[in-house]
Amino acid sequence: MQTLPAGSYRILALSEPSGGFTTPWVPAGTGSYRLRVREAPSCSPVGALQLGQTVTGALDDDDCLLAFGVSRDNWSLSLASWQRVRVDLKSSDFDPGILVQDQQERNGAWSFGVEGPLSQARAEAGLSAGEWTIAVTGRLNNSTKFPVDGTYELAVEVAPPCSPGTDLVFGVTVTGDISLSDCYVGTWADSFEISITEETAITVHLQMARGLVILRDENRTEIAMGLDGFPYDGNAWITKSLSPGSYTLLVKGRNRGPMDLPSHYQLTVCEIVCDDP
Repeated sequence: MQTLPAGSYRILALSEPSGGFTTPWVPAGTGSYRLRVREAPSCSPVGALQLGQTVTGALDDDDCLLAFGVSRDNWSLSLASWQRVRVDLKSSDFDPGILVQDQQERNGAWSFGVEGPLSQARAEAGLSAGEWTIAVTGRLNNSTKFPVDGTYELAVEVAPPCSPGTDLVFGVTVTGDISLSDCYVGTWADSFEISITEETAITVHLQMARGLVILRDENRTEIAMGLDGFPYDGNAWITKSLSPGSYTLLVKGRNRGPMDLPSHYQLTVCEIVCDDP
């Protein structure tokens, strides 16, 4: 889809080059094609959303289009104050995609689901007061028909906070899974609390493929981080001396999307005791 001023234009129909768009350009082949030019459908909102609401809809060939020609339904969302918003999109007909945009069409959040019998996409973001657009769209891939169409279910709610979770006991290993039902801090995470009564040196061990563990103080300031780095052996470590107080541990994956969820992990926090100072 393209907005054009009055004038004369030339449209070129071409095949994708062999080996991608490289120089020199080598055509992949020849053959028949169909070309259609028409006035683009309206991109006005198909409805207004409220926090806590679930709606259903359908994409079809008469919808508004993204720049690369995929159908989209625009839903409006009005916020009276800043909110962290969670948007869920489900469809059994296409790989769903979500775009959250402000009035200048700047992206506040986005997410694309993965192929499956019931694919789901989820986006979360802190949105300021004002008018927002939540666009429902789909993702093209080798198995997706064009145009993308089908029914969907869209839900919008206030995202759950990442408040401190289960208290951790030194020397006790806890297990869990990162899933789409967890809180969101750039990606989905589990939260734990550590209470320190006196100056204590600790070690944190996270066993999780491409995992990330973050230690925060009472002011939610990040004071240490451990990650499963190259060569990706499934281990992330933090060693830190802590003053008395309450601390939060966040366990999350390094990827921003839901592709690898759920992710199983084991988390152990131990006190470091040195007999010889």
